[in-house]
Amino acid sequence: MSSEADRECANAVARGGYVDPNWPRPDTEGSACIIIYGYVPSIAVCALALALFAIAFILHSWLLIKYKSWYFIPVAIGLLLELVGYVARTLSSQKNPYAVIYFVLQYFFIVVAPVMFSVSSSS
Repeated sequence: MSSEADRECANAVARGGYVDPNWPRPDTEGSACIIIYGYVPSIAVCALALALFAIAFILHSWLLIKYKSWYFIPVAIGLLLELVGYVARTLSSQKNPYAVIYFVLQYFFIVVAPVMFSVSSSS
């Protein structure tokens, strides 16, 4: 890394950015200077969310097909979006919490999913 990038990272940490001592910051292009979350995401919470959303998706899809209530398809799509978001969050907690792409993916999918739930309730 250049000395300019090192100074920017030092400033980010000095302004209160979180750096986990158990996760040394990788010197890769797609890594932030600090952990954007402010903490390292918990694998237990990620696994719980993945399990619950997967169960909800399976049950909802089964009921959707059984009763042919196609207007509830956006709920299934929303549950899939939640699953993708929590997969990205799990990768972030296990592979590289400094990776910006994991943060952006999980943030986008977890935040957009409730919109799909709203769409199906207004149908």
